Amino acid sequence: MSGNRSRKSVAEAPLTAQANYQYTYEVDEDDIEGEGKPRRSISCYGKNLEDINLPPGISNLHDNFLRGVQISAERNYLGARIPQENGFGPYEWQTYNQVYARVRNLGSALVNRGFKKDAKIGIFSINRIEWILIEQACYMYSYINVPLYDTLGDEAVNHIIGLCEIPIVAATSDKAEFLLQMIDKLPTLKTIVLMDNKITDKIKKFKKGGVEIVKLEELETEGSRNVKDRVVTNADTIATICFTSGTTGLPKGVVISHGNLLSFVTGALHMAKNQELYNFNSSDVHISYLPLAHIFERVVQAYIIYVGASVGFYQGDTLKLLEDVAELKPTIFVSVPRLFNRIYDKVMAGVKEAGGLSASVFNYAYEAKKYWLQSGYVGHSVWDYVVFGKVREKLGGRVRCMITGAAPISAEVTDFLKICFSIQLIEGYGQTETTAGTCTTIMKDISSGHIGIPMPQCMVKLRDVPSMNYSSKDKPYPRGEICVKGNNVFKGYYKEPSKTAETLSKDGWCYTGDIGYWDERVPDVPQFTKWANGQGLTGTTSEILGNSKTKDLFVKLLGQVGKEGGLKGFENVKAIHFEENPFTVENGLLTPTFKLKRHEAKIKYQSEIDNMYKQIKE
Repeated sequence: MSGNRSRKSVAEAPLTAQANYQYTYEVDEDDIEGEGKPRRSISCYGKNLEDINLPPGISNLHDNFLRGVQISAERNYLGARIPQENGFGPYEWQTYNQVYARVRNLGSALVNRGFKKDAKIGIFSINRIEWILIEQACYMYSYINVPLYDTLGDEAVNHIIGLCEIPIVAATSDKAEFLLQMIDKLPTLKTIVLMDNKITDKIKKFKKGGVEIVKLEELETEGSRNVKDRVVTNADTIATICFTSGTTGLPKGVVISHGNLLSFVTGALHMAKNQELYNFNSSDVHISYLPLAHIFERVVQAYIIYVGASVGFYQGDTLKLLEDVAELKPTIFVSVPRLFNRIYDKVMAGVKEAGGLSASVFNYAYEAKKYWLQSGYVGHSVWDYVVFGKVREKLGGRVRCMITGAAPISAEVTDFLKICFSIQLIEGYGQTETTAGTCTTIMKDISSGHIGIPMPQCMVKLRDVPSMNYSSKDKPYPRGEICVKGNNVFKGYYKEPSKTAETLSKDGWCYTGDIGYWDERVPDVPQFTKWANGQGLTGTTSEILGNSKTKDLFVKLLGQVGKEGGLKGFENVKAIHFEENPFTVENGLLTPTFKLKRHEAKIKYQSEIDNMYKQIKE
C-alpha cells in the first residue's frame, strides 16, 4: 500500500504466491485484445464488487467514527507524549467520548463561521492529535479536507491552495510561518488555525496582514456555545483531495470519496473473517508516524477507528521513533521498508559485533526458524524467548502484526521480521489513486518476494506494454501494466480532466503505470469445468471428477506440460486423485494458519494413495 506509487520491477512484483492453494480466479469477462483476464481473490468467488463496498450499517466516515465511539466510549483513543524539561514524558490519552466532543465543537465552529458544505479545509502539520480532530470534523459536517506537506516545496503548496481555493488551513505554528511568508501568493487563504495554540513572534508580525490567526482551542470554545447537528453524507460524498507528486510537473489532486476509504475497511474485514489477515480489535494499539498527508496511514486509521482501537502519535522525530515505540508498546506496527531495513541492519550488526557463542546461538536459532518458516511456522517455544526476546523488545515487545508498503522490501528482510518477531507480516501494494489497498499478502501464505493477491474490494488485470516487451500472454508468467477496478478506485484528478482520462478508463479501470506479473496458478473450478467440457466431459463437477476418463485425460495433459518443461520421465505425474472438497481448518486438514497437516492428510487419503501406486504398477 502506498501513498505514492510503489515501483516494483518485473522480477520483484508477482501478484500471487506459489503454493498448493488457489488464491485467485479469473473473472468471466469478454476477451480484450492486449489485456489479460481480470482476477479476484478466491474468497470473493460468487460475490459482485458491489457486495464488498461499505461496512455493515455504515455509509460514511462519520458513521465509522460513531461506531468506534460506541465500542470504546471511555477507553483510550488518541495519545501523545507531552514535552518535559528532559525530553518527553509518558503517553497521555483522550478517550473516544472526549475526542467526539472536541470534533463536534470544532465542526460547529466552522459551521457558525459560515463555511458551507463541501468547503475545502487545509491541514498542514505532521501527525498529531489535532490532525485527526480536524479530519473528523470535516467528515461530521461534510467538508473536504486537503492535506498539505512542505516536502513538495513552496510552488506545490501555493498550487494546491490556489487550485482548491482553500479559505482556511489548520496548521502548527511552524507551518503557519511557512504559509505567512508566502501569503501574498495565497489570495483565497483568509484564516489560519493554530493546531498547537502557539503564536510565535514571527506570527505576531503578520497578524495585521489581512489573515485571521485563531487558536484551535478558541475554535473549540466557539463551537461549544452553539453546537450544530451533523451534516449527513453518503458513500459518494468527497472526503478528501490527496495530492500526489507523480513523476513530473505539479502535484495532482486525487479525489477520494467516503466510499473509497471505507472500501478498504470492508475489504480488510472480509479478509480477516476468512483468516487471511490479522483481525484488528479494540485492544490494539497503533503508533502513528507515517504521514497522514498520504493515503496509506489514512486507511489504516479508518480501520483502527472502526474497531475502536487506540492510536499513539510519535513525538515528531523519526530518529527517535523507537523511543516512542518502547514507551507505547504497540500491537500493530505499520512502517516502510526503510525503517525495517534499519532494524535489520542494527540487529545483524549487533550479532556480528557480539561474536563468539552469542553469535553462534543466534545464527543457529535463526537458521532453525528459517527452515520451519518454509512450512508455515513463525513461532518457536524456545528460541522466541531465549534468543529473540531482546529483538522483540526493540518494538515494545507486544507487536502482533506488521504492515509494510510504499516501496519494495527484500525477501531477506521480510524473513528476518517473521523470524525475530514471530508475527504476521503483511506486505501491501497500492497507490493514492486506488486508495492504498490493491494487493496484499495473506496468512495462508508466508512466503516472501511477492505482493500478494487482489483485496476483495477490487480486481486486477494486466495490460500489454509493447514498448517494454511485456505481454499478458507471456509464458510462463503473464506480464504487463497493473490495472485496477473496484470500490477503491478514485473519482478523478481535481480539475484535471485530461489527466483523469489518461489514468481512468470510461469503464472504471485505473491504469497504475506499474509493472507486475501473475505467478503460478492452482486449478480453479470454472477453468477446470471449461477444460473438461472442451474434452467432451459433461455433467456436474462431482460427475466430471468421478469419471475415470477425466483422470486419464488430465494425467495426459500433465505429461504434455511436463515434457514441454523438460521434465525427465520419472519426474512426471503418473496418477492423480481428485478431491472436490477443499482442505479446511474445520475438517482437520489445515492448521489455523492454513498450512497442510501432512500426517493427518496421509491418514485420511491412505487408501487413495495406495490405489494410485497400484495403478502405476499395473
